[in-house]
Amino acid sequence: YNPSPSWTLAARGALAFNTRNRDNHLKSGDYTALDLAAAYRSPIGVIGPHVLIVKQHEDDDGGTQGANRFSASGAGLFYTTLIPGINAAASGVVGTPRSTAQS
Repeated sequence: YNPSPSWTLAARGALAFNTRNRDNHLKSGDYTALDLAAAYRSPIGVIGPHVLIVKQHEDDDGGTQGANRFSASGAGLFYTTLIPGINAAASGVVGTPRSTAQS
């Protein structure tokens, strides 16, 4: 969504339902994910915040490690700028990722 020529806002959600793998009989748990970002187009490049949250709601089943779940979240800042003369981009991300696995 572009509320103005300088700003872009984005959101994406996912709900995943997994089935049992026929080869190894493992079943990964179902999960949800949310991805949010905002980008500001400045004279020297694009910069903005980014947030990601993933949460598994159902235990994995059938593995040698027993039942477990995964979750991850993170927030940070991304940037991209054009390198003059060679028409290449320079990009980076600064943030605080966090993930956990529960048994």
